[in-house]
Amino acid sequence: MVTIEHGEALAECISAVSSATREFEPSCAELTAQGGCEALAAVLGSDDVSAKTKSASLVAYLCGHYTPAREKFIEQNIVRIIAKQIEKGGDDATEHLLRILYDLKNDQRVVQQCQDINLKKILKEHLKNTEKDNIFSKEQQYCMELLKVIGSCPHAQVKQSEADR
Repeated sequence: MVTIEHGEALAECISAVSSATREFEPSCAELTAQGGCEALAAVLGSDDVSAKTKSASLVAYLCGHYTPAREKFIEQNIVRIIAKQIEKGGDDATEHLLRILYDLKNDQRVVQQCQDINLKKILKEHLKNTEKDNIFSKEQQYCMELLKVIGSCPHAQVKQSEADR
């Protein structure tokens, strides 16, 4: 579907897959087994805002409700995919992308991935770009919570002290 469909048709396909998988574990298992996590991650990295938003919503659901999918997304380094999108500049999908990171923030592997790509800098820049507009309040909340987690990790403090030398 990802290689064939584009635009609104792709968004509708993702919506249909989302409807079929939510609250039905056998569908989640099949989606995961058939490369659905990889396909959804690819859509997250696209410029198609509608499809990216639908994909982000489904990824967030899967990360919170189906551990094998969550593991696949972490293995794919979904943090890097999302960070690249946020770095490009915000769009209507940004809040949903940040929600994925927020939902994964308690996994030490994810925190490490955040540190490895200096997500802290990207989030601070995003906060600066959205600070004057209240419509971004949820995005700002996610960024601030993520910054707390990234900043409180001992590994981050070690890297900072090394940089101070």
